[in-house]
Amino acid sequence: MPTIEVNDHTFSELHRLATARGITPAEMIDRLIDNLIHRTDEIPLHAIVGDVPTEATYFLTDGTLRITAGPFAGHTFTRPGLARDAVCSMALPRDRDRGDGWDFWIITDTGEPLSSMRDTITSPGWGDRRVR
Repeated sequence: MPTIEVNDHTFSELHRLATARGITPAEMIDRLIDNLIHRTDEIPLHAIVGDVPTEATYFLTDGTLRITAGPFAGHTFTRPGLARDAVCSMALPRDRDRGDGWDFWIITDTGEPLSSMRDTITSPGWGDRRVR
């Protein structure tokens, strides 16, 4: 089997992402490459608040976020922060400091916060898509 060389930082990040998903680093590379090749206008997301898992999709075309599993499944929000507030109100009703919605939602395929995509989402070449 062919091998590739990566620096220590890249290996650590790759291993962290793979471990979090229960897959091998090679499978993580396959998943990342597949996502780059088959890039769509939909970004699968997830969050866990307390012990309540939630899945969502962020739509690059209009900046909305639809919750697909968990509390508020089927609801669409105009901003990631509004979706975060709704989910947290169910799981942590007394927690008033919920942070930023862009940092709350995790990109399922990479393990990075949605905020890591902000520059890409608002960069030239993405049409009229705007971060809300």
